[in-house]
Amino acid sequence: MAAPELLKRSISGLVYVGILSASLWFGPPYFPLFMALVAIGCWWEYLGLLPQKPKGALRWLLWLPGLLFAISFLFPWIAHKAVWALLLLAVIGFLMALGKSKSSELWLESGVGLLFSMLPFWLLSRLSFAEGGSFKPLLMLFLMVWINDTMAYVGGKLLGKRKLAPSISPGKSVEGFAVGWISALAAAAALGYFWLEADWYRWPLFALIFVPLAVAGDLFQSFLKRRVGKKDSGRIMPGHGGFLDRFDSFLLAVPLTWGLFWVLQLA
Repeated sequence: MAAPELLKRSISGLVYVGILSASLWFGPPYFPLFMALVAIGCWWEYLGLLPQKPKGALRWLLWLPGLLFAISFLFPWIAHKAVWALLLLAVIGFLMALGKSKSSELWLESGVGLLFSMLPFWLLSRLSFAEGGSFKPLLMLFLMVWINDTMAYVGGKLLGKRKLAPSISPGKSVEGFAVGWISALAAAAALGYFWLEADWYRWPLFALIFVPLAVAGDLFQSFLKRRVGKKDSGRIMPGHGGFLDRFDSFLLAVPLTWGLFWVLQLA
């Protein structure tokens, strides 16, 4: 990587980490507001990655519940209305997809994309309210993703031989995935024990499920980009790409891990 590009990437990354850290430190309403902006950015970029772009009435039907959901990040009392609007949109899309037409496929892809662009960040914003001002659990989620990404890259460079998903993301290797996963598990255990202390053993168990789903979200977004021949989802972060490029690890990991632990608590 050339020096100017590395400098641009480093500055952009520092700005991102600074904004995220400040929003976590100050908590609501700053972190929910930041998550709402991220969700809208991810949704905008997702629409740009669709082979067929929504137009006319469909575009309005997608943006209205999307904006309602984003507003609910800051005003929890309207959240259930936004969730029902999104679910209704997803059901309509699924029913239309049974017709197997281009229009119905667009409905389905748009509805599912809207749900997965909004839901993870809405759940993270809810956690910031639920934790009573503590930023540590939220920061742990981001640290697990960053540690996994960094160590997977290092492990892939040093040990990578077998491709993890060659047709989607040729740069990822099985060995890199293993190194990243193990590193995130170890970091979750160490940080949970020395930093969070209470119920520290839950964090490596959480990372055991969270990290593979984070990688799956990354691969899913890589598939969307490769399908339309794009390298980055956007240009909001020079040297890094767009919102989806930075937050794709959360698209599947947050809602699915959250849902699994919720089910386990009920069992």
